[in-house]
Amino acid sequence: MIDQQDFDVFKDPTLAGRLVLIRSQVDPKFEQIGARYATQFTQQSQFQFYVHIAKHLRRHKNPPPDTWLAIGEGKRGYKMLPHFEIGLWPNALFIWLAYLAEVDQKPVYAAKLATLPNLYPDLTTSGLMLAQDHTQQ
Repeated sequence: MIDQQDFDVFKDPTLAGRLVLIRSQVDPKFEQIGARYATQFTQQSQFQFYVHIAKHLRRHKNPPPDTWLAIGEGKRGYKMLPHFEIGLWPNALFIWLAYLAEVDQKPVYAAKLATLPNLYPDLTTSGLMLAQDHTQQ
């Protein structure tokens, strides 16, 4: 579904141009991806999941360096709860399990994560990375 043309939106150096390309080309794909995974997560859990697609509303000068969708339990927003982010940098697709600064009860969520099996014991050979800052590539 995501192809090279979607990464090429980042070649437009202007804010207006890049936003038009993101909204017309990438966001419709994000809507499909988000709907699929939100439905799947909802069916496999006891919780309702919602999709939030980045709108880049606070951008007034510089074009966004990336774009994403968030899938989480927050109906009115995603930052206050752990959530999944699927998005694009100019050179990579990323999928994060994100815990932002706005998340309350971090120790409770950390304890739950600690009970999960280590699915990727050797991140260096799997191609996966852990990041301390989800805004940095």
